[in-house]
Amino acid sequence: CQNTWTTTKCVLHCTYCSFSIHKLQNIVSSRASQYNHEMKRKERELNKLKERLNQLLVDKKEKRLAIDVSNKLGRADGKRSLWKTEKTVAKHEGEMYKTLLRDYESRQKELLLENAELRKVLKQMKKEMVAILSSRKPNVNGDKQDNGAQEEEEGIDSCKESVELFSVHAREKLTNGVRRQLKKLKTHVERLDSRDDSEDTENVPQDTSKEMGKLRLEARQCKDYIQKQQHLLQQKLSAQCEEETSAMLADCHMFQEKDCLRDEWKTLEGQRKSFERERRNFTEAAIRLSEERKTFEEERATWLKHQFLNSSPFADSKKPQSHCAFQTREASLPERAVTSPTPGCAPSVSSSTSDLLHTLSIICENRYMFLPVLW
Repeated sequence: CQNTWTTTKCVLHCTYCSFSIHKLQNIVSSRASQYNHEMKRKERELNKLKERLNQLLVDKKEKRLAIDVSNKLGRADGKRSLWKTEKTVAKHEGEMYKTLLRDYESRQKELLLENAELRKVLKQMKKEMVAILSSRKPNVNGDKQDNGAQEEEEGIDSCKESVELFSVHAREKLTNGVRRQLKKLKTHVERLDSRDDSEDTENVPQDTSKEMGKLRLEARQCKDYIQKQQHLLQQKLSAQCEEETSAMLADCHMFQEKDCLRDEWKTLEGQRKSFERERRNFTEAAIRLSEERKTFEEERATWLKHQFLNSSPFADSKKPQSHCAFQTREASLPERAVTSPTPGCAPSVSSSTSDLLHTLSIICENRYMFLPVLW
């Protein structure tokens, strides 16, 4: 591989050298044409300046009307044009060509040195390849080696001449010779590899049968182990499936229970609402009852007052009094009847009060019988 790399490197270097020479020649020709063009332009400018100077010298005394140009465009480098002297008129074409030839010769010498080094490398490669190819059996392939060596020598000689001439045909010959040698080397290496393989197959040890038996036993053990692993994996998967099914059933039961609880909750909500309505009704009835009791107590108090007033012994004598006097006496009569009753009217008052209490109890019982049972 190193030899092939060196050969390819040499070929590439030769092509690069020829290309660089051709490029330099093109550059030299282009610069020469550019220089000639510049010289012609300078000559035209000098001729114009001379004519202008002569015109100014001749027409100095005669002041004629003319157009003066302002803001003249100068040169690109900002310098004034020089007078025509020997230094300016002298053309340095010879020196230019001398420098170009000198550079070309130095480049040519460098290329020759490189070509000589490349030839040395090619010779060394040839010797190495011949030595590698000569390692084959000399009795069978002796003639072939001689013919190959002669062909290689002819190819390398032709390559020497072609490298010196820098031609395309020489490069092709050089590359073809290197490729031919590489193909021979490749075939030789392949033959050696095939021989090594055949020798290895012939020298197989006799213990292969034992090794094959061991390998078969190991293969059987591996198969058994794989089957056990598969069985365990299936068991695990089945257990997981059963767990999943049980979990799904539990989830179904739980959903059913949730639905039942939801229905019960709805019924409880309805009962709660009905209880709330009954509670409101009960509170309203209790309020009405308290109001009725209050009114009943007021009526009872007024009725007792009237009874006390009617049952008093002085009722007949005090009838002609006015209503206002009767109202003022109502507050003082019960106190007098309780504190200082007369002995003659005591049994009549007690009998009337007992009758009054009896009638009031009967009225209360009859009244409470018609009330709704709330508790």
